[in-house]
Amino acid sequence: MTGKTVKIEFSSAFSRHLKKLNPQIRKKLPALMVIFSGDPFHRRLKTHKLTGKLKDKYTFSLAPNLRIVFTFIDNNQTALFIDIGAHNQVYR
Repeated sequence: MTGKTVKIEFSSAFSRHLKKLNPQIRKKLPALMVIFSGDPFHRRLKTHKLTGKLKDKYTFSLAPNLRIVFTFIDNNQTALFIDIGAHNQVYR
């Protein structure tokens, strides 16, 4: 994945949940998106593949108990951010 910039798109659910987040937390997202678009598996993000019913999805950390769930589309050139929220909310 490194070497190419990954495009990021938001699902409607992601956008809705993002609006509900604390503004202080939302401020962190642009910087992490820059890191993510350069390398979705950068160690700072703690990106990992999910299992179970979300086995085709990945997640990374925005804050200690805040996760972004995403999947790759367009031959891995685009990441679709599917959900954002607390650990127990996004993994249900």
